[in-house]
Order: sequence, then structure tokens, then C-alpha cells
Amino acid sequence: LQSFNGGPYTVDRIARGSNTVPNLSISLIGGIQPSLIQKAAADSADDGLIQRLCPIILRSAELGDEEFTSHAQAAFDYTVTMLTLVRPPLGGKLRFDSGAQRIRRQMEIEHHRLQATELINAKLASHIGKFDGLFGRLCAIWHTVENVGHVTLPETVTEATAARVAAFFRLFLRPHALAFYG
Repeated sequence: LQSFNGGPYTVDRIARGSNTVPNLSISLIGGIQPSLIQKAAADSADDGLIQRLCPIILRSAELGDEEFTSHAQAAFDYTVTMLTLVRPPLGGKLRFDSGAQRIRRQMEIEHHRLQATELINAKLASHIGKFDGLFGRLCAIWHTVENVGHVTLPETVTEATAARVAAFFRLFLRPHALAFYG
């Protein structure tokens, strides 16, 4: 939970001294059977950890004809390499342009209305309560990826970027959260 917001973190060990991590953050990805994670979520303390995860409910496997393409691999490799070279904006912070701010506010209103709906369970409401912070984080990620190739990241997140993130919430994250908590 502490690493969710990032920032400096100091570990003090009596025998080994102290170590400071300049920006503590982690990313987790994993797979588990739906019944097991749903039981864990139902039985867990409501400390907010489960609600910070983004559950993805997969369909049953189907036969497919997916092909590996060297072009897709090359594009992915280029993007990852270039992301390691991007530097923060000159002012050190990102800001939304007026259109992106309008979309952020619109999403905040939608999330608030969903949380207030009496028909949803408390853990889903708590999960939705994390969406506003997640929206900003995802805007920062989209903005960074969309600006691969810039040495210094532009400081302004555009309306177009915020609109893509809002669509991702509406068409992907929310339906999966509803399926998980439902």
C-alpha cells in the first residue's frame, strides 16, 4: 500500500543500518483462478489493497490464428528502449490542458455517482474510489508512451490523451471491475 503513491522510503534495520529508496513503487501482474481471488477478496480486511488491483476477467480460451510478427516485436522493443531515455518535463510536473481537465472532472463525477449507487457492494465502491487517482496515473503513462522519441517529456497532457484513457476506463476497466465484484 505504501508503494502505491510512490515517494521516498527509508528502511531502518538495527543490525544493517538504514537504506533509502528514492521513489518506492512496484508493478504487479499475475494470474489466478477467479474463484480463488474472489474468495481472497471476500475474506480480506478492507484495507484497500485488493481495491487497488485492476482485475481482468478473461473469456474461455478459443482456437486462434495469432501470428508473431517481427514488425510488432521491433516496435515494442523500440518503445521500451525509448521509454528508458525519456526525462521528466522541465518543470518536473505534468499538467492537464483545459480539455483534459474537463474530461478528468467528468470522470470524477461518473465515479462519484457510481460509488453512491446503493446497489453496489462496499468493496466495489471502495475500488471505484481509487479510479480518480488511477485516471491521473494512466494519463501519465499514456502521455509518456505517446511522446516516445522526445528527450524531455512535454509537461501538458492533452485532451486527446485524456479521452483515450477515459474510453479505456469506460470500455475496459469498469466492466471488468463490475464483473469481478459482481
